[in-house]
Amino acid sequence: MKFRSVKTQLAFYFILVSGISLILSGLLSTSLITVYLYRSSVAELNHQSDIIAAELRRSPLPPPQLIRVTQKILQSRIYFVPNPQQAFYPSRFKIGVPFLSVKGRRLIDWSALESGRRQIIKSYRPQTGATLILVAQPFRKGGRLLGAVVLARPVHLLREAQSTIRTRLLIAGGLALLIAIIIAATVSEQLTNRIKKLVVAARRLAAGNYSHRLRVESNDELGELALTFNHMAREVERSDQSKKNFVAGVSHELRTPLTSIQGFAEALADQAIDNPQQRHQAAVIIKQESKRLGRLIEDLLNLAKLDTNQFSLNPKEINLMETMTNCCQTFAARAKETGVSFESSLQGLKTAIIDEDRLMQVVGNLFDNALKFSPSGSTLSLSARQDKEIVIEITDSGPGISPDDLPHIFNRFYRSRDKRVKGMGLGLAVVKELTTAMGGKVEVTSPINSQGGSRFKLIFPSSPKIEEGTIF
Repeated sequence: MKFRSVKTQLAFYFILVSGISLILSGLLSTSLITVYLYRSSVAELNHQSDIIAAELRRSPLPPPQLIRVTQKILQSRIYFVPNPQQAFYPSRFKIGVPFLSVKGRRLIDWSALESGRRQIIKSYRPQTGATLILVAQPFRKGGRLLGAVVLARPVHLLREAQSTIRTRLLIAGGLALLIAIIIAATVSEQLTNRIKKLVVAARRLAAGNYSHRLRVESNDELGELALTFNHMAREVERSDQSKKNFVAGVSHELRTPLTSIQGFAEALADQAIDNPQQRHQAAVIIKQESKRLGRLIEDLLNLAKLDTNQFSLNPKEINLMETMTNCCQTFAARAKETGVSFESSLQGLKTAIIDEDRLMQVVGNLFDNALKFSPSGSTLSLSARQDKEIVIEITDSGPGISPDDLPHIFNRFYRSRDKRVKGMGLGLAVVKELTTAMGGKVEVTSPINSQGGSRFKLIFPSSPKIEEGTIF
């Protein structure tokens, strides 16, 4: 069965389950009530037969005569069946019970009555078409079984009681089903209204309204869904803002080196600079700005490759001590140019299976980031050790990272609100994604002391399970 709305589906299944439950409960209740009525009737007949048998033993009247009197008083069907093996009572006192025999076979088991056990018998009266429940109680006097006191109750009385109870159950079930329908309609309306609010919010989000939020109305799954939607909306809003910042930042970052390159290139082409020293300085600036522009383009290309699953790794066995030593020599020279002291500590480095070019790119990006924030005269350090894992730490003496910025520094296009912090937020994003692609992780601690400073830690497995040429 197909439904066009969740509301109808919820209401239908709620009513269906309620209806099935009511039907099963009614059938079970009717069955239990039938058993109860039958057992109650038998118990009542047993109790009455005990009382009548006791009265018969105390009364001076013959049992048949006393039973006739009792029938008139109680208006009940009471019979006395003499023991055929006894001739104690004359035939004129015998009360015939024709329905105690079927096809000539007597239903009373006199041997059972002789042992003192009463009998419960169902008998059919062809004359009236009625079925009776009979209880035969042994009657003894003077140690002899003189007969049986038989009490009878028509089964149709039980059926009338059952019919009355069944009618009341049907009425109660109908009322319960009506209440279930009202509850189902109310609950389904409430649930679907909350789902509709989510649909409206999703459409607003798709239309570009990233500030819209859902009101969390409960602690159930729909409440959790609303919380998740709000979290998603915040992340989308933040991502959209980051992209806007990126567009503004990349325009500025591209314009600055291009303007410098264009300006000095035109001056050199027009021979506007006559001083050889000034021409050399212009060429140096063009070179530096070209490198800056190249790094920017390389970061953008790396992120684009990661996004389009066109980024490959080529892990090979390398001499890690040699690789890190070469890095440290390059870093020391670059740090010296900016007046920063560089220290290194390499311990236990040996061979490792890793992509050497990507490793140097990640470590180089972190070094560039640390050098950018290290003031002249400060110290920048690099330490590396190898055991079960490769651990590389780069520590600077800069101002540290703001607590507001710390959770987001690895996000793409994220730019700090601190105006002193320049850049487009690409370098650390590249570090994060390259490190993850190589099976490692990157951690940051900042500040590391009262003066500030930051420490970035790279952790790689010594033998990652990455085959050569794997595409990410």
